[in-house]
Amino acid sequence: LTASDQKVVSTGNQTTSLKTTQNSKTVALTFHNESVHSHSFVPHPVSSLVGSPCGQYVYFGSSEGSLIIWHAPSGQQIKTYQHIYQPITTMSISPNGEWLAIGCSDGIIHLLKTTHLLSEWIGGGGRGECMEEVAERATFSNHALPISGLIFSETSRRLYSCSSDHTCKIWSVDMAALLYSVSFPTVLNCVALSPVEDCIYVGGTDGNIYKIDLWDVKSEDFNIMDKIENLPHIFKGQDSVNCLASNLDGTLLISGSDDGCIRVWSSATFQLLHTFQ
Repeated sequence: LTASDQKVVSTGNQTTSLKTTQNSKTVALTFHNESVHSHSFVPHPVSSLVGSPCGQYVYFGSSEGSLIIWHAPSGQQIKTYQHIYQPITTMSISPNGEWLAIGCSDGIIHLLKTTHLLSEWIGGGGRGECMEEVAERATFSNHALPISGLIFSETSRRLYSCSSDHTCKIWSVDMAALLYSVSFPTVLNCVALSPVEDCIYVGGTDGNIYKIDLWDVKSEDFNIMDKIENLPHIFKGQDSVNCLASNLDGTLLISGSDDGCIRVWSSATFQLLHTFQ
């Protein structure tokens, strides 16, 4: 859930909320059993955050280019990783918790190994600086404009990214290489993946959601406008789309847009089923 002055992420059985105060400082609150468990100040405005699958850690990405790691159960800030250098626009953590992908305003994606980031905290110190140096597995620089969305496959072996440069790219985590690039006719804000990884959804500033069957992507540089058979299925009828999610069995697609509405779509018929205002 995201609003202009608040971000919320669930980590296991706890929920972390961020609120910006009048002096532009960010307060992080952890809620447990509907009560405030802990709170602390984050030194920079937070632009993105994700929680680890185990529920132990929260990763804050700042507009100053810092990655702040927070231990959720104790409410303690345990580390600041300052090797990004550009404003962080979006982040994603792999389902197995091993990889953290960070997208930046310069179009760069940093792929970090979380165990190396947390080595000093988990191991009790001594190897922190050494392990931090090798935390970055790869840097992907094929996007030309800011990264707007990232998501890992359920196997944690592929990473999907979208950008303001009108492209959605598919990366191999194992090979640290670009597999495919798909071009769209609009600026892209977000990307989602079906549970069985047979199709991707991207939301654009034109108010459309584009569905691409991955079996149809035949070339490394695929443009949906090149041929009539390349044209994707489109969900229409909303303002600029800024977030997407698929349900567990892939039958429903949920979208959020700039008009403040949440919409539920049938992924099979492309029909709008419900609108929440």
